[in-house]
Amino acid sequence: TLRQAGLGHLLAVSGLHVGLVAGLFWTLFLLLGLSPRTRRWLLIPVVVGFAWLSGGAPPVRRAAGAAVLLLFARQLGRPLELLPTFWGVVGLLVLVEPGLVWDVGFELSAGIALALVRFLPELKDLLGGGRFGTAVSVAAVAQVASLPLSGMHFGTLPPLAMVCNLLAVPVATVMVGLSLAALALAWLFSPLAELCLDGVGFGASVLQLLAGWGAKVLWAFPPLPWGLQAFLLLL
Repeated sequence: TLRQAGLGHLLAVSGLHVGLVAGLFWTLFLLLGLSPRTRRWLLIPVVVGFAWLSGGAPPVRRAAGAAVLLLFARQLGRPLELLPTFWGVVGLLVLVEPGLVWDVGFELSAGIALALVRFLPELKDLLGGGRFGTAVSVAAVAQVASLPLSGMHFGTLPPLAMVCNLLAVPVATVMVGLSLAALALAWLFSPLAELCLDGVGFGASVLQLLAGWGAKVLWAFPPLPWGLQAFLLLL
């Protein structure tokens, strides 16, 4: 149901989760009063450690590799353009594992990430910026970028996916934070950890409701000729 509603990426450990974990730890380091340079040094092992603990799926390796490169470049005071960096990481992963070009998770993760890096700033400026404009821009770019691949692999398109993601991603962010808190508190005060897990369970119920609503409307995606499929993958 989550996949049909365009929310399957919330369950597949991907760049979204790398970003959520990195953002949560960056905020924690900020609250502790650490300097930006110290925060970046500490964030590098956090990102690498999360990628390893989560199993190192291709989307996670892509996101973690790009994050580490950007953090190192900032530490060295060198400019690093986002789009060439992402292309470099994606290209390196494909050179090491050519079979990734046929992996649907990698295709969607890499395609959406590259589309966000390329088109998000322009659309965000067009919508006036701000948190709402940024959220709408992210959802819109991700939705458009994922349409051909999702339709080709799954045979349907969820027209309500953009609205579902605008509502679901904040819920998923809170769930990730509560999960990390439960993991840390389990060793110190298990009743509080249990409350955190109750919050995760409530969030899962909310996601289930959103997915059920989003999956009610699905558009059929016609099978594409092999040549067009190959063109979309190369594109």
